[in-house]
Amino acid sequence: MFQIKTSTKPAFNSAKRNIELLSSQLSHKNNVTWLLAGGSAINIYREMLDLIKLDLDFSRLSISLGDERYSKNPAHKDATWPIFEKLELFVELKKLGANIFQILSGKSIEKDADRFNNFLKDRLRDSDFILCNLGVGTDSHTAGILPMNDMKLFEETYPENRLAVGHKHGGVHPKRITVTPGFLKKANKITVFMIGSDKKPVLKELHKYKELEKTQNMIYKHPALVTSLMSAEVFTDQKLS
Repeated sequence: MFQIKTSTKPAFNSAKRNIELLSSQLSHKNNVTWLLAGGSAINIYREMLDLIKLDLDFSRLSISLGDERYSKNPAHKDATWPIFEKLELFVELKKLGANIFQILSGKSIEKDADRFNNFLKDRLRDSDFILCNLGVGTDSHTAGILPMNDMKLFEETYPENRLAVGHKHGGVHPKRITVTPGFLKKANKITVFMIGSDKKPVLKELHKYKELEKTQNMIYKHPALVTSLMSAEVFTDQKLS
């Protein structure tokens, strides 16, 4: 079910929901894969320290980003993970046995995309539950899935037989390694974090397209619409009215 949850504390509520989902699965000794959103979602992970206080087997938890700004240097200042890995949440989860996959290895964009694709294949095979956190841009991009005017180019960039790809269509950060729409459709749960009045038009768009066929035909122009097909919860500070 697709739900939009508006509040004055969307980061806190998103963090609380992540903890509920992760703790529920891990307490039942399920293997869990958790893909993180970048950008402003950092505020969610700063609110999640209660997770590490729980008596859970974190060795069953695998963590990665859902997309990364590509650089041959894994410590590049524009990449996301060098920032996230310093957050207390991920420092402690690693100490507690969580498995963390870094997308960037210093190899080529093609090789790192293949590594990520293989990681996701393994996780689909070995996970009982896959949770994806996503953000959404004002242009309706989500993860590193960028809108395009050409459906054929979109399908060539994010082919159905791939779970992750590397591409050079990323605007300010042109080189990206990202999950594909095909992978997102395989997730058990998606939470979306989008705040600010500039995101309101996209939020209305997500709410509007509920007809499955119509939505699928529009994803190449509005990638975030893929979430409206899924079991997704949107945490926002914007009201639809």
